[in-house]
Amino acid sequence: MPYFQDPLQNQDQQDAQASQVKLGGGQSIQAPQVAGSSAAQPGQKPQGSGFTSLDKYLQAGQAPQFGQEFSAKVQGDVNKAGQTLTQATDTVSKQIKEGGYALPEADIQAAIANPLQADTAKVKQAVNAQFTGPMGLEGSQEQYNQVFGAVEGAKQKAKSAGTEAGRFTLLDTYFGRPNYTQGEKALDNLLLQRGGGLDAQGLKAQAKQLSEQAKQAQMNLMNQAKQREAETIQTRQKARGALGVDEAGNLGTVGAIPELIKQLQADNAAKEAQRIRQSDALKRDIEDNVLSEDTLASLGLQEGQELYDIDLRKYLQDQGAPLSFVQTASPDQIQRYLALSEMAGVDPGMFKPEDVSKAGQVGSQFGFNAASLAQDVAARDAAYKAEVQALQDKMAGLLPQAPQGEVSYASGYNRADSLGVQPPTMSDPAIQQALSAKIAELNQKYGKGRKIEKQKTSERDQGAPRVALK
Repeated sequence: MPYFQDPLQNQDQQDAQASQVKLGGGQSIQAPQVAGSSAAQPGQKPQGSGFTSLDKYLQAGQAPQFGQEFSAKVQGDVNKAGQTLTQATDTVSKQIKEGGYALPEADIQAAIANPLQADTAKVKQAVNAQFTGPMGLEGSQEQYNQVFGAVEGAKQKAKSAGTEAGRFTLLDTYFGRPNYTQGEKALDNLLLQRGGGLDAQGLKAQAKQLSEQAKQAQMNLMNQAKQREAETIQTRQKARGALGVDEAGNLGTVGAIPELIKQLQADNAAKEAQRIRQSDALKRDIEDNVLSEDTLASLGLQEGQELYDIDLRKYLQDQGAPLSFVQTASPDQIQRYLALSEMAGVDPGMFKPEDVSKAGQVGSQFGFNAASLAQDVAARDAAYKAEVQALQDKMAGLLPQAPQGEVSYASGYNRADSLGVQPPTMSDPAIQQALSAKIAELNQKYGKGRKIEKQKTSERDQGAPRVALK
């Protein structure tokens, strides 16, 4: 700029440059020699610019170059603001993308269809997806301040380039030194006004365009954030809906988990109904003295076993009330339920991992106290045999002197005695007939001869072989 001398240079350097005029733009021009004057010698202060008029100053200064350099300074600030906008836009766009989560519905359905081989973590992330990114540029305060601070600064400088007061400020900002006088700034401002090279309107238009770009970027980022948030919400809703879990984490009535529970309940109900039918049939069979071979095996009974008049029903113990879901589910069903529950982030409740090895193990639904039955049969057999023995002993004791009418064969005994013939013995047919009649009464009393035998097919069996109690 005119008449500028750098205080950091020594006097000789300043004297050597004294005959030059340095414009604000940094261009040095040689001052013309005026008649009667001479360039300052080393060690002497310059005696002025040597210009005889402002027109010659402007002509010698090649003003367009200074105006271009001045414009380049303003243009540089506009460009820096543009770079700040680009960097901030990229940063916030990345934050928006990383702040959301999207999983294609096809991937969700595939994972639910085969949960044991699926990437459980992805589905769990979908179930719990929340948008955590900024809702546009203003959602990131640091980036927002940087962008609009830089853009507004560039706009202000571009605007200032078109006003005298603004140019004075910019001259001070771009070229100011401690000894940069107001007069020198006035000359430089005049140079910018009259010398050309300064496209203030162009700078203002560029700054305005940058401002519009910033606003558009702000709008684009806001739309991107809304879209990403919507994708995240949709992913969460689709994952939860497919699994059958609402926003509160409660199981609904539709979805993979509720449908599986319905299937488990249906299987349990069907098998429990079957168990009840089997129980009723077994009780009916025992009551009717008709047992199938499978039932005999389950009760520990054998064909031909002596039962006397014992009622088998009192030895039957129903142990199947009611069947649990573990007993009626398959291992695959339990594993699937556990995997889906983990995806949904809900308490499996119904099953535990160790239940897989117990699945489908119904076990014996009926108990039978065979030991107690054996004891009772043995006791009944002993009582029966004791009565038979007592009867035999009684009849044998009556033969020598049987009172009239004591037993059915007494008359025969008395008649033989009166005729002087041999009296009857236990081997006599009449005696054996009388004893057999008494024993028949005992057999009926004890149920002697009631044994388990195979029975032919009956209508109630619908073709199934059964075993009868007789």
